[in-house]
Amino acid sequence: MSGMTGVGQQRRLQELGQFLRGRRARLSPDELGFAPSSRRRTPGLRREEVAVRAGVGTSWYTWVEQGRDINVSESVVRAISRALCLNATEEDYLFKLAGMPRVAKDTSAEGVLDQMRLAHVVDEWLPNPAFILDKFWNVLAVNAAVYEVFGFGEFNTNLLEVYFTDRISRSRYVDSDELARVTVAKFRASMAEHFGDPQLEALVESLQERSEEFRRLWHSHEVLDADHRLKEIDHPMVGRLSFDVHHWNLAANENVQLILHVPRRTSQTTQKLQRLLRAAQGDEPLADWDG
Repeated sequence: MSGMTGVGQQRRLQELGQFLRGRRARLSPDELGFAPSSRRRTPGLRREEVAVRAGVGTSWYTWVEQGRDINVSESVVRAISRALCLNATEEDYLFKLAGMPRVAKDTSAEGVLDQMRLAHVVDEWLPNPAFILDKFWNVLAVNAAVYEVFGFGEFNTNLLEVYFTDRISRSRYVDSDELARVTVAKFRASMAEHFGDPQLEALVESLQERSEEFRRLWHSHEVLDADHRLKEIDHPMVGRLSFDVHHWNLAANENVQLILHVPRRTSQTTQKLQRLLRAAQGDEPLADWDG
C-alpha cells in the first residue's frame, strides 16, 4: 500500500486490519441477504461474504485483514467500503489507513503559530471557553473561561488525559459516558494518518494504562466526524451551562484546531459565564447567585 514506510506502515496496516474486522463483525448476515447458519460462531459477516460483496478474492481480502503489505487501488478500497456499509467518516478513515495519496499539507515554519498569537486568539473569545489543540490534542492555549467552566487546573497537557484521568473535571460533564464514547471515536478518526508516530503511540499506551474506559473505547474502533455538538456542564456554583461546540482548523496550520464553545441562546449560559469570570477576578461574589 502506497504512502507508508517502516514502523508507521506496519502500525497502520495493523490498524487497517483491526478496523475491517470490527466493521465486519457489526453487520447482520440476514439483513444483507446471507442465509442463516448454525456454523456461525462469531457475529457479523464472514470474510468470504465481504469479498463477494466487494467483488474481490477471498484470499486477497483475508490478506488485507491480516495486515499484509499488498497493492490496493482506490476502486477496490471504495468497493470494500460499500461491502462493509461504511458511512462517510468511516470511508475517509479507511482511505487514510490504506495510504491513498492525499494533497500535501503545509508543514513549513511559516505555517506554525506562536504561543502569544494563540493566547490572543482564545482570549478574544471571552467570556466563552475556547481551546487551541495540536494534531494529537495537546493543549496549546486556553482562555480563563476554560478553567472556570471545566474545572481544569493550570496545565500544559493533553485534552484526552484531562478528560479520562481528572475525576473532578470529568464529574462536571452531563452524560459523560456518551461524551467519552464520542470523544474517542472522533480522536481515532483524526489519527488515521498518524498511526506509528511515536508521540501518538506513547499517548495511546499511557491512556490505556491509566483508564480502563479509554482502553475499552479505543478497542471498539469506532470513528465519528468532528462536527459541532451540544456540550452541557453542571457547574457547582452556577448550575447548568449549555454550549454548541465548533471545531475549526486554523488557516496558518491545519494541524492546529480551534475549539469554540457558543452558549445556547435558550439558556442562561452567557449571563452565568459573565458572573463566573467577574467572581474569578474578585469583582463580584457568587454567594447570592440564584440562577
